Amino acid sequence: MIHHKNSQRIFAKCPKSITTCELVGDQSCKVYKQQHSKSWEAECPPDQPVCVTKRNTRMAPDIEFENVPSECKQPPDAGSCQIKNPSQNFFYDLENNDCTSFYFHECGGNDNRFVTKSECMSHCSP
Repeated sequence: MIHHKNSQRIFAKCPKSITTCELVGDQSCKVYKQQHSKSWEAECPPDQPVCVTKRNTRMAPDIEFENVPSECKQPPDAGSCQIKNPSQNFFYDLENNDCTSFYFHECGGNDNRFVTKSECMSHCSP
């Protein structure tokens, strides 16, 4: 869920590749620790929601986006010119923590515009 302007922190929801989100209690975390020999407090905090992927990998559903550059928080802007062959660019989608393609019509726009998805992700994704 995204918290907007009045909020100090911004969070994103689970990535699209996640199948379910669930509460994992203390006992499940202890079992996880035994199976993976890792700190269960760090890997699986008690009573915190986690996302379970198709491969049963657990990850936190909320990613803090305090360090995302300001340009990456701008909405996509296709530009103001109407040209026959707009260029395909990518914008960073804060809510999904992913870069999505759009057609840029030149003239104007904003700085949340990248030539490749790779460039977009490396610049914007936390």
